[in-house]
Amino acid sequence: FHGHSAPTLAVMTGSMLWHPNLVDLVGVLKSLNAKDQPAFLAELVGARHQDVSDVPFFLHVPMALLSACSQTRTGYSTWQANAELVLRFLRCAKEADAAKLENLAAVPGVTLHNWQSWVDSPAAGG
Repeated sequence: FHGHSAPTLAVMTGSMLWHPNLVDLVGVLKSLNAKDQPAFLAELVGARHQDVSDVPFFLHVPMALLSACSQTRTGYSTWQANAELVLRFLRCAKEADAAKLENLAAVPGVTLHNWQSWVDSPAAGG
């Protein structure tokens, strides 16, 4: 990961932030984070892993009953939030960090996590 030349945005669902995965994710974000090229961690609130696939679009009810996709979000709302988050991230690449955070945090259904506070204790996050 060394030598990257752009800010990084990790977009996850809550079900992807389980402890062993979170430890690895925080390690990767730490290795990518730089003052001039920061790394951000966003969570699609209420979404589950399968919500970021095409399955919820045609099998939402059966998948929700199995808890494989969200019971509170539609596939469309998850993809809409994800797309809006990515577009805002790309559009604000040249802005100051505070403006980036404010812009990204304004996306409905998304939480930005302060992953830096988890570097020494990833169990505190997720």
